[in-house]
Amino acid sequence: GVLAGFLISARQPKMRQWITTRLPENWNNKVLPTAKRLKSTFGKWMRAQLKLIAITWAVVSIGFLVFGVPYAPLWAALVALVDAVPVLGVGTVLVPWSVVCFLQGDLWLGAGLLATFGCAWLVRSVLEPRLVGRQLGLDPLATLLALYAGYRLFGLAGMILSPLLAVTALRLTRLREG
Repeated sequence: GVLAGFLISARQPKMRQWITTRLPENWNNKVLPTAKRLKSTFGKWMRAQLKLIAITWAVVSIGFLVFGVPYAPLWAALVALVDAVPVLGVGTVLVPWSVVCFLQGDLWLGAGLLATFGCAWLVRSVLEPRLVGRQLGLDPLATLLALYAGYRLFGLAGMILSPLLAVTALRLTRLREG
């Protein structure tokens, strides 16, 4: 796989030139630039998601350190990875964990986990539309609406794709007007 990837990447400019000479001129002028912008948009969306994961990790790490969770940064990394899946979120791990702590009589840790959940949820809820919108070039309110509409209409896949589609539609509209 590594060898094939190397050989393909070494030949990529020649392959791209060969393909573009065989495509209709309409494709070269309209479709290929749109595909490049879509690829760029996806990269920007991915950067925003990585920033959100890092922020979630920091908030949860601080909460875990304050409340004495052993191996706090490692556990926070696992919680941040679960939080990266939009439907699951931080509460998928922290709420059941806090319930178990309450049932075992560890009220301090149970309350701390709920407080950490509240802080992480609040920070992500405030920052997600802003970070995703800034990276994609969308207004934060439009980003929030796209995220919500995508989730309600198509679930997890819609939540991931809707901001990308909103940016693509906005750019296509601007191209048509300009």
